Amino acid sequence: MRGTVLIILLLLLITGLQGAVKEITVIHTTDTHGRIYGSGNGWLKAAPAIRQEIAAAGGAANCLVIDCGDIMQGTPESAFSGGAIMIKILNELAYDVWIPGNHDFDFGSDALKTNISNFRGTVLTANVESTKLAGVIRPWRIFEKNNLKIAVIGMTSPNLLSYLWLPESGRLKVYGIESSLGRIIAAVRQTKPDIIVLIIHHGQYSKDTALYDLTLKYPEIDLILGGHTHQEVSGVKIGRNCWFAQAGHAAGCFGKINIAWDDDAKKIIRISSVLIPVQTATPDDNALHQAIDDDLRAVSGFYSMPIPGNPERIKEITGRLTGDPGTIIAGAMAESSGVGIALYSHSRWPIKPELGLNAKTIFYLMPYEDTVCTLTLNADEFKAVLHEQSAQLKKYKSSPSLYGVTTETDPQTCEVKKLILADGTPWQGTDKKIRIAFSSFPLAGGGGVFPLLREYAADSKKLPENTGVLVRACVRKYIEKMAATEDKIDKNITAKKR
Repeated sequence: MRGTVLIILLLLLITGLQGAVKEITVIHTTDTHGRIYGSGNGWLKAAPAIRQEIAAAGGAANCLVIDCGDIMQGTPESAFSGGAIMIKILNELAYDVWIPGNHDFDFGSDALKTNISNFRGTVLTANVESTKLAGVIRPWRIFEKNNLKIAVIGMTSPNLLSYLWLPESGRLKVYGIESSLGRIIAAVRQTKPDIIVLIIHHGQYSKDTALYDLTLKYPEIDLILGGHTHQEVSGVKIGRNCWFAQAGHAAGCFGKINIAWDDDAKKIIRISSVLIPVQTATPDDNALHQAIDDDLRAVSGFYSMPIPGNPERIKEITGRLTGDPGTIIAGAMAESSGVGIALYSHSRWPIKPELGLNAKTIFYLMPYEDTVCTLTLNADEFKAVLHEQSAQLKKYKSSPSLYGVTTETDPQTCEVKKLILADGTPWQGTDKKIRIAFSSFPLAGGGGVFPLLREYAADSKKLPENTGVLVRACVRKYIEKMAATEDKIDKNITAKKR
């Protein structure tokens, strides 16, 4: 009896020292890239587990549900609707917050604004200024969960403009994470939040943002959720008191974070987190499937239509797309833009011949929203571009594909020694300028890989133009034309480096 009393007194003492404890759960996803269904993953299989974790936390009142970006682009299902189907998914699962990633800007500001307007939660992007998005994005917001004030700050990739080269890109202003925090942190502090969460479409390690230093400068940040780099980080402490987590990609898993708060001491006493893998055996979420069923039917009808043409001709074209797709893509870009020369930086995505030659095959060959663009360059400038392209793509055991010009290149240094035009004449020096087709991603800098090409694309004297035509759309049209004729493929398309 005496021992029981002592235990009770001890428990009361511990409870009294600790104070009332409140708990909240943070559910987070990132970089799902339109993956609605797949082999063992996707939103349809992730949804039941997400719903289960929200219920286990005591429902939406105790749970903050967040997507860290790049949800819209990456599959035919999502691209067909310009990402709109993904907003239906976030709404069906009652997401509180969405941070647009760099690829969520791929369909243009008008489409993004529409998608943001249709999202029932809050879109946070503190480091982007855009007149088009004004009024639909916010830098931060206070959420109340389990009677706790949680300040959530959102940031997209600070390198957004090195991925995006649309006609409107010049009207977007994108700032760094640290400088953006500096502009808003005073306002956040004034609200006296219990917990501060920073959500960034950015990885744990980067040359331009040192998260460790950031947490030392802003020690009030309790939790950082990352994205963009497709890494899986179940949870790790950064700096003195900050916790970092990142939920991989392609809806292969999602993150769950539990935060325990001492209401008397007014501080977090525990953070624990885990990544929950999406199980192959999980049945598809029926309610989610019903919410997007009409969209899926429309997509299936469009992408399953085969390319018409002679079966032998189709087989020949499919073989070329399997072995060396870049030359066909470059030819399509040249024809679409009406130029004599085109350069295509190889995609590392193989086609899927088992799908047949249809719109879905072409999508998987070029899963990004790249558009056909042109620059006007002289021979020396084009040689410099080719040198940069070859040197960088060599790291991926690839090389740029050309239409309308052949080259003599040093395989060791990647230096271009000669340019020979399709008519057999040499192209050299600075006098003769030629309009050349490129895809938009390399003109943006290819994520920082092609700085020279980005510099040229920003030079008005080089007459940069974005036609707005999707590369895969012009490739489909080009292939349809090829499949409809018995003529041999234009010899220019098969031009190789000597």
